[in-house]
Amino acid sequence: MDLDSLLASERRILSDGSLYELLRRSSEVEFDQAIAHAGLIYDPQSKSVLERVLRTYIEVGVSRGLPMALATTTWRANRDRVAASNFADRPVNQDNAAFLLAVRDEYASTGVPLSVGGTYELTFEVNRSSNEALFGESHGPSLLGHLNGFWQLTEAVDLDLGVSAMFGDHDVEDALSWAPPGRSRYRGVVLRGGVMVRDPGDVPEELDARGATGAWVNGEARLSQRWLVGARYGWVEDPGDPGESVWLVAPTLTWWHSEWVRIRAEYDVIDRPDGTDGLFVAQATVSLGPHKHETY
Repeated sequence: MDLDSLLASERRILSDGSLYELLRRSSEVEFDQAIAHAGLIYDPQSKSVLERVLRTYIEVGVSRGLPMALATTTWRANRDRVAASNFADRPVNQDNAAFLLAVRDEYASTGVPLSVGGTYELTFEVNRSSNEALFGESHGPSLLGHLNGFWQLTEAVDLDLGVSAMFGDHDVEDALSWAPPGRSRYRGVVLRGGVMVRDPGDVPEELDARGATGAWVNGEARLSQRWLVGARYGWVEDPGDPGESVWLVAPTLTWWHSEWVRIRAEYDVIDRPDGTDGLFVAQATVSLGPHKHETY
């Protein structure tokens, strides 16, 4: 039974507790630095410990006839983290789903509904409303929310889909990634895109804002472990004058000096109502501290 059917048919549903916290404190297993407990299934002893802990939760629900919603241990296993893990050549999300489904199927004879699902990422940011263009004369806190989902479509293809909202501004973005198994550090393609919409009905009255839309897309291809080539395009309407718009085209060339230092060259072509401009940009990004670059 899938989660939607379970939610529609049942009033009380159990879920597994924090496998992460229980296993993190166990001396029997060792987490991967990038994907945590999502890599436990690849070590026979660690897999046995994971299964034992998981079954303790399942058997509580089964013994009382209560349906359960089970989730894979992949909430950290996005494309970037898997590539940085010790299992970059493995279909981590698929393998974890297959493992959980196999455990779930052993309880089919009990007749207790058990659903298996992945995880979504939900984040909130609270900022001070000091930007007059966005918030007018308001100086109270503003709330930005973001919901992101991740699906591993095949062994080589991943899909990220996210939705953001703040006041009258709404944004939907996606990322489609391809990398050959076992070669993700040397070859790969990432396509990202998004649509932005401003709803004037949700904007403070003092701004006298109008509806406007925008869209963007960028792509990047990995040529080797250090070199990447890409391009991006963006277009947006002027909220004050929907008849006016601006677009940008920008090819990029990126060189990773190391996992902590990135050098990027970019040439921006920007078309505005008053003319077209060109701008060359050189960017150096340095990561300090124990953590590697993350994609948010």
